[in-house]
Amino acid sequence: MTKKRIAFIYTDTTGLHKKMEYSTVDAKNLHTWARLVGLYYQLGYRDSETKEIVIEEKKKFIIIPEDYRIPIESTAVHMIDNKKANKKGIELSDVLDE
Repeated sequence: MTKKRIAFIYTDTTGLHKKMEYSTVDAKNLHTWARLVGLYYQLGYRDSETKEIVIEEKKKFIIIPEDYRIPIESTAVHMIDNKKANKKGIELSDVLDE
C-alpha cells in the first residue's frame, strides 16, 4: 500500500497585512504586507495499522529580514526579533530552495 504523505506547515510573520485594499504586491506597497519571519514543517504519513501519524522529517527555519524590521508586537508572539533573525537566520531564497 502506498503511503499518503502529510505536510504540517507553521509560519511566523511580521503580523497581519496593514491594508487589504491592494490586490498585488509591488515596490510601492510591499511595506504593508506581512513578511515571513519563521517557517517550520513536518513531513510524515498516517500508519494504516495504528492510525498514528509518523513524522519522517522536520525542519525549522528563521528567516533573515531583508528590507524590513520585525515589529516588537510580532516578537512578543513568536520571540524572534531582528537581532536573533540576523544571527541565527538564513536567506529566504535558501529556505525556499530546500
